Amino acid sequence: MKRDIPLKLLYVLAPLLVVAIFLIDSFLYLVRFDISLIVFSLKNLREILILLFIVAWYFILRRKFLPERWSIAQRLGRLALLLTVNYVVIFLLDRLLDPLYMEGAYENFQAVVYANLVGLLGILTLTPTMLILRTLIFYKQRRTTRLYFNLFLVLLFLTSLRVYMVGEPPGFELGNADTLSAILSILLLISTVLLAFRTDWITYLPRKQKWIYFAVGTVLVVQV
Repeated sequence: MKRDIPLKLLYVLAPLLVVAIFLIDSFLYLVRFDISLIVFSLKNLREILILLFIVAWYFILRRKFLPERWSIAQRLGRLALLLTVNYVVIFLLDRLLDPLYMEGAYENFQAVVYANLVGLLGILTLTPTMLILRTLIFYKQRRTTRLYFNLFLVLLFLTSLRVYMVGEPPGFELGNADTLSAILSILLLISTVLLAFRTDWITYLPRKQKWIYFAVGTVLVVQV
């Protein structure tokens, strides 16, 4: 018999994981160990805690966040809201905290706070964003929709993993950016375009809403 993790446990576990991640980051910044084994162990523990938090948040959303019950317009409205909140809050945090980095390392404590807040915000907003996108992508799906979606997820994971490994943002220029990151970024972009042509949900929107969401999406993409 399948048993779900109690929601109360998830509600307690998720904040504790966030606090633990912040404490590890703060400890590494303030103490600045020279012992590589300790640093390596703490960083790995931090990554494990992040994964656990993502899983906990995902299970909470799967129980409480049900975008498949919403209309297409409601899904798009909340999708635009999540993306807008994500961008606006990051913009404000960057201006307020003024984080400093040097070769991927924190140069001031504000950077520690900024990185943790942005990471938390990203998980809290982008996870439901992906759940909404999934329902949109599979709305009246075509034969190859699931294939393109799985390809998109694989490339997204590989690109994110590569960015994490090299510590640099991906680029599309093969000469200036990390070559593998650039290739993965290009493939991810191609898969996104292919996936976009395998969804028909926009057909069912009124013309006015099509223009509104097109304008919102354009502004967000340009700003980001």
